[in-house]
Amino acid sequence: MGVEKRINDEEMQPLAERDDESRDSIDSTSTASISFALLGGANRSAHGGRVARTRKSENQEKYHDDEEEGDLEEGFVPPAGGWSAPRRVSVIFTLIVTLCIAGWLVAFFVLLGRHKDSSKDAAVSQGESNIIPGIYSGGRGGKKLDLDGVLFGNWSPKSHDISWFPGPNGADGLLLEQGGDRNKAYLRVEDIRSRNPGNKADDTIVLMRESSFMVGKRLVRPSKVWPSPDLKTVLVMSDQRKNWRHSYTGNYWLFDVETQTGEPLDPESLDGGIQLASWSPNSDAIVFTRKNNMFIRRLSSKNVKQITTDGGTNLFYGIPDWVYEEEVFSGSSATWWDGDGKFVAFLRTNESRVPEYPVQYFIPNTNKPSRPSEENYPDIRKIKYPKAGAPNPVVVDAPSAVDLKRGLVYFVAAKENPTERHIYTVKLDGSGLQPIVDTKSAGYYSISLSAGAGYALLKYEGPDIPWQKVISTPANEEKYEESIEKNPGLADMARKYALPSLHYQTITISGYELQVVERRPANFNPDKKYPVLFHLYGGPGSQTVTKKFKVDFQSYVASNLGYIVVTVDGRGTGFIGRKARCAVRGNLGHYEAIDQIETAKAWGKRSYVDADRMAIWGWSYGGFMTLKTLEQDAGQTFQYGMAVAPVTDWRFYDSIYTERYMHTPQNNPEGYDRSAISNVTALDQAVRFMIVHGSGDDNVHIQNTLTLLDKLDLGSVKNFDVHVYPDSDHSIYFHNANKMVYQRLSDWLVNAFNGEWVKTRDPIPHKSLARRALGLINILRNG
Repeated sequence: MGVEKRINDEEMQPLAERDDESRDSIDSTSTASISFALLGGANRSAHGGRVARTRKSENQEKYHDDEEEGDLEEGFVPPAGGWSAPRRVSVIFTLIVTLCIAGWLVAFFVLLGRHKDSSKDAAVSQGESNIIPGIYSGGRGGKKLDLDGVLFGNWSPKSHDISWFPGPNGADGLLLEQGGDRNKAYLRVEDIRSRNPGNKADDTIVLMRESSFMVGKRLVRPSKVWPSPDLKTVLVMSDQRKNWRHSYTGNYWLFDVETQTGEPLDPESLDGGIQLASWSPNSDAIVFTRKNNMFIRRLSSKNVKQITTDGGTNLFYGIPDWVYEEEVFSGSSATWWDGDGKFVAFLRTNESRVPEYPVQYFIPNTNKPSRPSEENYPDIRKIKYPKAGAPNPVVVDAPSAVDLKRGLVYFVAAKENPTERHIYTVKLDGSGLQPIVDTKSAGYYSISLSAGAGYALLKYEGPDIPWQKVISTPANEEKYEESIEKNPGLADMARKYALPSLHYQTITISGYELQVVERRPANFNPDKKYPVLFHLYGGPGSQTVTKKFKVDFQSYVASNLGYIVVTVDGRGTGFIGRKARCAVRGNLGHYEAIDQIETAKAWGKRSYVDADRMAIWGWSYGGFMTLKTLEQDAGQTFQYGMAVAPVTDWRFYDSIYTERYMHTPQNNPEGYDRSAISNVTALDQAVRFMIVHGSGDDNVHIQNTLTLLDKLDLGSVKNFDVHVYPDSDHSIYFHNANKMVYQRLSDWLVNAFNGEWVKTRDPIPHKSLARRALGLINILRNG
């Protein structure tokens, strides 16, 4: 979804290889410290990224090896007398040789254990790498990406949405234009052909000349607009206020095109907090929902008629509740007019049996004053939220366009490759399949067709610089093409920055061919050893590995920090076949984790990968998968993990999503138990992991993180960090939180791959090291 401490491109060096010189705050071990550190009874890899260790008895001392010789708190003074020099040297030499042999044996068995398959049925093979050419070839001389530029949208391609509009008389190729040109009216309907000087088209229809209007003494600035089908009136929403992910409330107005004047939709309620409003097909009425009740106003009158009266906390009319908005409609409307405008269909949702979940907000809201004497209490918003197994509300992908006149269907498909999208047309009888874009080269396209399917907004989204153009469709005899966006500024930036190279390939695990993308630093050197960060989402039906142009946090990690970043879409994800998609049903997390672990093992065998410095991270379902992978891996492959807003027990998530893939807890208790993050002993085997969550998350409730923290405390697990962002929802944006999340992820990852978390794994005071050293001398003297 500028920073406090700005990253300097010139000063920040790639961290792909450890600095050979000893640095107190970075290096976790040094040759000079081995003679005393190893005598403490512990072992660490040379890179500081992986600990080879066994479970220690409760009374066995921990050890800490950060100190250099002579840097003990009480100093080191060898005792006088005692041994002869030859005997002392002989004993020390024998002891060191014995410890070296023991260390080699431990390392040997750890190496064997690391490469054990995490699943007996995991057979792994790798396909050939496909390097994306052009801008992603890796510019060695370019500037490194900075986190500010990535987070603040500098790398987001310019994109234009076209609102195709059906003409009153069936005209095709009309589009609604809002703002964008000071020399033109604020809201207008244009014929797409009018942009081409050689084409004759109807004149522009002006709907609103100015970007604001007065109603009495009130200035109205539109947030959203909806012209009537006959283009005589515009429905305007102002003062938009966000509700949930897709929904909002606002004040609604009717703007007369002819007189250029406005009036309230409901004259009796200027600040009505309307949740939804929609035009009738005949432009003669508007139906709307306010406070969960439905109303209708006919334009022939100023009177508003209330359709329902019992809407409220438990009954919703014409709009979805939280779970239907999030998981079913992906929108805020549940109201439909019939074709001739005589009837309205709407969804009535009864939530009287659905339990409420309280979301607490701790930071004072200046837009919502507290009651007197209650300003020091958190604000609590109760949501009707059905979790898995709880009572649900009671309720009393398709073609892009169909051209019935010409008998054609237009659709988007991943026919050439799961990571790509191309546009095709086919006849209604299924014959005559034809692409309407170039399918010989890699591409990711989307399309928006006009009301009559005679014109289309064609959008190329990658892998090269995105562009957009308006075209006539193949069946349209009047040929038309206009480029509306080429993103020249983005192309210029891409030439100046050292973007990572992208290497697309496949890996076959247990018979499933999975898509993988590897991001390598622009100055990649195959003779070096690189740490690797795995990034995933992994939710059922989702797709992360695509050939869209994207410069994101993963790009920053590869470009600026100098790490390799790998993403694999495992079993359960979309566009790799129904069998793979359904493999996870009833058992979320298990097979997906195997796919991450096996891919990491395969990468760990590559000559340029440092298998002792591997991390994994994800957000939401990706956060769940990060923890599940660490749990299942138990420190054998991944040493580190970063989980943002994770589900930790599917009993805590909403019923529609969860039961779709897991059935109910009553029917699948074993599956819910297996999917929950519960094996804290296994998590303790990782070097360290981090959990981040927003306290106001209405989607994945912070209950998930708090419940896991309780399990970790009960298991005496200490190898983790946690940060909670007050009042932030699932996107973690509130009060500068989004920037801070990514800064924290970046800093934490650098510390991990620099070995800092190894040094803090078993901390002990400096003083005990001095005592241990003196105790060792006494043993040698008396031995």
